[in-house]
Amino acid sequence: MGEYLRNVQDPIYSRWTSVIKTLEVFLDNWIPIYFLAVAVKQSNKETSLIGKYANSVLSHMNTRAKDSNGYDIFDDNDNTSQTEIPPTLFIEGHWIVAFHKSFFDREFHFLMGNDPEYGEDSHGCVARHYVPRVYAAHEHLQNLQNGRWETDPAFAKYREQLAMLPQIADEKVRDGATKFFERTRKTFFDAFRIMFNKWVVSSVRIVPDVSVKPDEIPNEMRMFPYIIGSHPRVAQVALAWLKAASEWGEGEVTDADGEVILFHDEYVWPPNEDVQLCSDESEGDDPITIRIDKCMKYLTIGVDPWKILKIDFIKDNLDLLFKMADAQVPVDIHDESTWGDEDYTTVADMIHQRIVAHPLHQQGCESHVQSGGHVRQTGVGEERGSQRLTLHSHIIRTSNSKFKQLERATRETEEDKKKVKTVWSAKRVHLFGDEYDRIRNEWAEAAALLGDEKTKELHKYIGSRESQQSTKEKEALIQKYDTGVKKARKLTKAEEPKEVDLTGDCEGGVYFAILLKKDGKEEHVDAELIERGETFESTPGELTPLSEVLFKTKITRLKLCARKDKAASGESVTDDEKIDIIKPKSDKMKELLAVQAQIMDERRANKMG
Repeated sequence: MGEYLRNVQDPIYSRWTSVIKTLEVFLDNWIPIYFLAVAVKQSNKETSLIGKYANSVLSHMNTRAKDSNGYDIFDDNDNTSQTEIPPTLFIEGHWIVAFHKSFFDREFHFLMGNDPEYGEDSHGCVARHYVPRVYAAHEHLQNLQNGRWETDPAFAKYREQLAMLPQIADEKVRDGATKFFERTRKTFFDAFRIMFNKWVVSSVRIVPDVSVKPDEIPNEMRMFPYIIGSHPRVAQVALAWLKAASEWGEGEVTDADGEVILFHDEYVWPPNEDVQLCSDESEGDDPITIRIDKCMKYLTIGVDPWKILKIDFIKDNLDLLFKMADAQVPVDIHDESTWGDEDYTTVADMIHQRIVAHPLHQQGCESHVQSGGHVRQTGVGEERGSQRLTLHSHIIRTSNSKFKQLERATRETEEDKKKVKTVWSAKRVHLFGDEYDRIRNEWAEAAALLGDEKTKELHKYIGSRESQQSTKEKEALIQKYDTGVKKARKLTKAEEPKEVDLTGDCEGGVYFAILLKKDGKEEHVDAELIERGETFESTPGELTPLSEVLFKTKITRLKLCARKDKAASGESVTDDEKIDIIKPKSDKMKELLAVQAQIMDERRANKMG
């Protein structure tokens, strides 16, 4: 990547296309999964690991907001008069799925796609489009955070479930109703924004409001320079900014009164101009539009243009890049008709070699693995399934792409070319025949090199029981669960609904780190120990080394109490497990929940930038 971009950071993303899809299956099959968990529970010892998992699943699926009317999921009598309250996990699941559909699908799915200019095999090589897309994602996240989720169609099911929550007098967050979800939404957005800045924005530029370490990677080694390969107009505006910085000069500039004038404050971006960014086909008919001035103001925060100008591939092409900045019509380096009288071949080569060559996401290349599920859904045996999977990956997937390109080559207009998604009918059969003949010759050559004896051994192994999953285990499990399902239903305490488990960020307890702050938490600690029946020595009024030791001793006592609380609730607690939170029982300690929430909000705000 050159001298300056050798250690450029890659953006990091979760596997949203697999984890969230699994959650969707869970929500869509909520009732069957519930009864499956019951079957597992009744077919295994409750002390077994799988039995504990089943009880845990049932308990979580039963947990819901506290109802003042005393809704009881386990009421054996006629409970049809009770108001149905959706389980907390069910509502939270719909929130995550909705956020996935609204945000991840639009903002990050394109990372797995291809660059239209470089063909369908350029999976993940979209780095040149990445920088302005970071701003688009930032704006989308900000809009959702400011309340757009309340009208976004993706959140319709979530809003529907929220409407079913009970109205509770003097409601608290831990009641698991409206206030609980208000708090969890805020915590979710704040935490996600911090991670977004840390792993997404920081791959483009430093996030200045987040603490910068001495060994922080400088901006010139991040991805901001890639913007020159993005949308032609966005690239032109960025280059005009760099040119203006070059003319301004790197040194300090003062006005007539001797006041220092900053380039970032004085530079004026072109106002009220929108552009549509490159989108993936999966994003549908809703193109991503950004306002250039807002985009560039956001992307250049904390970016030193004079350091960008010293990067080799910028410095070596400076004259041509500045001509691109001054061009009457934005220069598209992939369209020579926009070049005018200039030859931008060296810039085009540089963008292709230095920017496009940087893959952001390779999941599209890994999608061959997923084809295994499609093949086996036909109900074939393992031997034929394995052979079909090999054929599917080696012939069909590669051939479809080739056939499409061949068919597009026969169309005259670009519009007609884009309409070709696949090849059908006799032409497809003939093309497959030609492709099969080619690959059959390759296989014949491979078999000849392997020899008849080794080839037969390979075929024998593929078809042997040794290479297949044992059917005996499957038959034993069927018998085991058949017996379990026929047993009388037995409700146990382990699967009963639990109180909504809140983190410290959601007022679920007081962090010991808050208690250890030297700002008068002694009376809160004393009140909590008294409430719990713990004896202790009073802390002297004056702060002395002895009183500090005594106070820390009290904190240790409270940590032991917190450990006992976890054990009493059925949680396993190891001796070396760190205890960092206590659920308050005294009114005095509960006062700290609001104080702590404010402190945590301020901390997150500082990290969000």
